[in-house]
Amino acid sequence: MTEMFQDLGASVAPVVASSIMASLTATYSVPIVTTAGVRTATLVLPDAAAFQWIFAVGLAITLVCGVLGAFVRNYRFAPEESPAGTVAATVPSPEG
Repeated sequence: MTEMFQDLGASVAPVVASSIMASLTATYSVPIVTTAGVRTATLVLPDAAAFQWIFAVGLAITLVCGVLGAFVRNYRFAPEESPAGTVAATVPSPEG
């Protein structure tokens, strides 16, 4: 079950995080000094709210998985029974 959650998180988390970061952006004007003078470059980057939402989504998923994990039964496989009519091999006791 742990490996399933790891695989699920590794495949879903980057998609969710990049979707949130692409949705919540801020535009910055950055001056760039060149030999021709000062020019301005415009950058569009994720803002602080994007990272707060990513943290909140991760926290919510962690809590949901924790609650689910608390109620999941620990399944165990029953030992195989020998077929009817066969004699199981026995080990003789050292006493004879």
